[in-house]
Amino acid sequence: METAMTGNTAASASWLICVSGSSTCGIPLTQVVESMRALTVERVPGMPSFMTGMAMIRGAQVPVVHLGELLGESTLSTPTRYITLKLDRRIVALAVDSVTGVMQLATDAVALLPPLLRAARSEMISMVGTLDNELLLTLETTKLIPETLWQQLETQQAASRGSQS
Repeated sequence: METAMTGNTAASASWLICVSGSSTCGIPLTQVVESMRALTVERVPGMPSFMTGMAMIRGAQVPVVHLGELLGESTLSTPTRYITLKLDRRIVALAVDSVTGVMQLATDAVALLPPLLRAARSEMISMVGTLDNELLLTLETTKLIPETLWQQLETQQAASRGSQS
């Protein structure tokens, strides 16, 4: 794999590289719990379109975010892989088309998102680079699900647990 993200500096970070639609993305490996095949999802009423629902992963209900939908891809495919991420005390599953692998990327070789792209894309894209002559977007994973949506999910989960007792 040819990358413009490698530099002469010793500072680098590990990234999990995944593909969703026409977008190639990097996720900080420090936040990745695991990659797995896509599981059954239970729809949750009133959620935004990028939130496909909840999946039972390792005995816990985990929100599933469709990366292609989140990035505004025009053609959406059915994701075949989930990448579970630990975001502070919360877990989220990112639904993607494929997982390419893990790469060491020089930290000074990725650039902060230019202002024009910052406005056009989303606050969840933190940096850009190239990988095999394609645009590589690095994700700001803490912004995948807005705090208000987390609170709504937690309220619904608590109500669901209360009705089962």
